[in-house]
Amino acid sequence: MSRFSLKFQLSETNSGTLYQMEEESDQRKETFYAYDFSSEFKDQVLKDEESLLINCNSVRHFVEQIMHQNKKYYLFKFLEGQTLDKEIQSFRGKKQSIKLDTIKLYLTQILETLYQLHQKQILGRVFSTKNIMVCDGQIVFMDFGFGPKFLTANLDLIAPPEIIEKFVENQPIESNYDIKVDSWLLGAVLFHLAKLRPISHIVEENRVKIMVLNDIKEYSEYLKIQMQGQGQGWINAKTDRYPEEFCQFIQGLLTYKPQDRFSFKQIYENSFIKSLNLAKQQEYLTFYTNLQSDWVNQQIGSLSNSYVETKDLQKQQSHIATQRTRQVTPPNSTTPEHSIQIPYLELKSNLASQSIQIPGTTSRDKWPPEIIKSEYIENSFIYQIQDLNQSKFYEIWSNIRMELFRSTFLEKCADEFVVELGKKKKYKLEHLLAYFLRKMAYLVLVELQNKLKEDVCPWRCTNESLQKWKDFQSESQVMILKNSIAQKIKDLAPNLNKQFYDQCQKFKNEENIDEEIRKQLQEDNSCFQSYIDENSYLYKCCSDEFLRNGFRKLLQLTLKFLQTEQKFGLQPQINYNTLLLKILLCHLINRIFNFSIAQITFKELLKNRVSDTMISPNEIYAYICRDDEHGKEEDIRYISNQSFTEK
Repeated sequence: MSRFSLKFQLSETNSGTLYQMEEESDQRKETFYAYDFSSEFKDQVLKDEESLLINCNSVRHFVEQIMHQNKKYYLFKFLEGQTLDKEIQSFRGKKQSIKLDTIKLYLTQILETLYQLHQKQILGRVFSTKNIMVCDGQIVFMDFGFGPKFLTANLDLIAPPEIIEKFVENQPIESNYDIKVDSWLLGAVLFHLAKLRPISHIVEENRVKIMVLNDIKEYSEYLKIQMQGQGQGWINAKTDRYPEEFCQFIQGLLTYKPQDRFSFKQIYENSFIKSLNLAKQQEYLTFYTNLQSDWVNQQIGSLSNSYVETKDLQKQQSHIATQRTRQVTPPNSTTPEHSIQIPYLELKSNLASQSIQIPGTTSRDKWPPEIIKSEYIENSFIYQIQDLNQSKFYEIWSNIRMELFRSTFLEKCADEFVVELGKKKKYKLEHLLAYFLRKMAYLVLVELQNKLKEDVCPWRCTNESLQKWKDFQSESQVMILKNSIAQKIKDLAPNLNKQFYDQCQKFKNEENIDEEIRKQLQEDNSCFQSYIDENSYLYKCCSDEFLRNGFRKLLQLTLKFLQTEQKFGLQPQINYNTLLLKILLCHLINRIFNFSIAQITFKELLKNRVSDTMISPNEIYAYICRDDEHGKEEDIRYISNQSFTEK
């Protein structure tokens, strides 16, 4: 019998809430996208559109409807990935522009998807960076068509001005609009990719205003002023980061008046699009040249009688349903009970948007114990935040506290691994592992230092504004923190230098060492040779780059070594599960120790607690280091199953 479980929420869209769901039986395990559609969603339209798009690989594909915990969920084929909005956030956090070639790749796929929709007389209508998934470079539209509402609470207002105006004036929205709605939305996606912010994030008088449905009247007035002022009839997309031709193309799409906005025929006549050398350029142009201009309103009229409230969808034995890819759960092996088989640390690509929950059911019953204050990890932070719970910048400081936790946790693990792995004479890489962990801690601090210098708050907080961030930056406590970080970075550099030359340099040309690790050591050698200014940064990479190039590989090797030692009970015995758990957490250091995610990941630790404050590093660290090897086995298995795939 199949068992379904919701793993985590991916995003809110115009259609409803999108989750990742898992189906498990005795023989298999399979993952799906699962929609909890809003009551206004027109599911008959979904059924009709899905049957027309069965051969389109870049849109969601319906599998079946199920009941789970007395709620209806609509399951769709799953591909590992994350939303385009999440991709953009990562670039914004690193203050990096997205390469024009990458934007062109997305644009090419979006144009092809819209072409396939328009061929079937389906409008994109609500597509955005928040409902387009990126799966190994391939885009997938998770929300589109005539089923969802045009405007939904809590979502960014990116609908075109003609729709905004109708809503404000209490006119029927579902009439008298055309395909240029999709031109505008295409422009909104490209603007977000180019500017790293949505068109609805308005910068005025030194503050950022995020426009959602509750702000629609204010946004409407803003649009009217923009349309009338300075003779400029479009959203300004110009930036020095990209060619003027590309920026002008975006502005042609984000033109306020529909009659002046680019049609799809004009899109394919545009010089920027021609420069893409699309394989189907002429086919696209011919189609849109011959497309009837009023087809959207005709389609709305023909669908109006089918607009019914959400009801049961019969299970469709469609092309997708008959080819459901099964992930088989491995059968029980003869491995000893004390040995945990963990996949070979191939991180799931969608983990940026994923949240997991630990502890497991067994462990949480024994929690919380009395935590000894002298063992608080926060005592080891380079700076102890003062009056956190009373601060008006509580959310910002809480994010910073988790960043300091990441760095300190890595350093503590480095010290522990030298001692524990040093007992295993066959390993011989304990000092190299410690060096890599301390290097990662250094990079985390460098990135925190840079975040504190940003013009816009780098963390997602409620009531976020430029002025609030500036007020925070002017606090005396922030200056002390900055000085503490700068001093720690300065102190770490010579220690890393000494450890590298004393204990790690010898591995950079050793053939027995994995090539990826050797390459990283060779790059570090160049960094140390060119490092002369203590006020500059030691390394040229960021933490994510280091994780992908060398750091992850060494953790994989260490994990496999410990698994083998544990499996055969080799002497001397050490706390294997503690080390395995910490290795997994070090691998996830840029994802799991994140303020917003940690609240979900470790929420079970809060169930028996009297205080209603947020989860603290002290509580998380005490749980990780608890004296409960069996309970840690459960956590290891759960984290590895949720976060990694076998390689």
